[in-house]
Parts: sequence; structure tokens; C-alpha cells
Amino acid sequence: MTQNMTITEQVNATIAELSADIKNNKLELPSPPDIILKVRALAHDENTKAEDFANLVKFDPNTSGRIIKIANSALFGARVHISSVNQL
Repeated sequence: MTQNMTITEQVNATIAELSADIKNNKLELPSPPDIILKVRALAHDENTKAEDFANLVKFDPNTSGRIIKIANSALFGARVHISSVNQL
């Protein structure tokens, strides 16, 4: 059925479905991964060091890759290319 629908119709159908789920209290959102919850907890602790973050995420390729990508972004203007969370 979605093959015959325009993009606008598909978007509207998705919004209508989400709205109905919210209205009927049936919307289910996935829980964030444990690693993200731990990162947030570290971020709120004023005694946390960069090394604490590195030790937490270094075994999670997805999270460490995202952090390295952000560290190398223009937003932070790193003068050295970061290739490991241990360099942070």
C-alpha cells in the first residue's frame, strides 16, 4: 500500500499512527543503552575526569566512534587528529 502513496501521504500516515499511539497511551520507545546512562551519570559528577569517560566507552565501538567524531569536528577545533578515546 505504501508503494502507491506519495511521500507526503506516508509522512501524514506515520504522524497519524504516532498520534493515535500517544493518545491511546500505547507509544513504546526503546530504552537508551546502559552505556549512555553511565555516560550521563559521569557527566553529572563534578569529580569525573576525561580518563573516566575513556575507560567507560573504549570497549563500545559505537559510542567511542561518535565521541571521536565529535572531538574531531570543527566545533571543538582539535589541533591534533583524535583516533582513540584514550587521546581525549
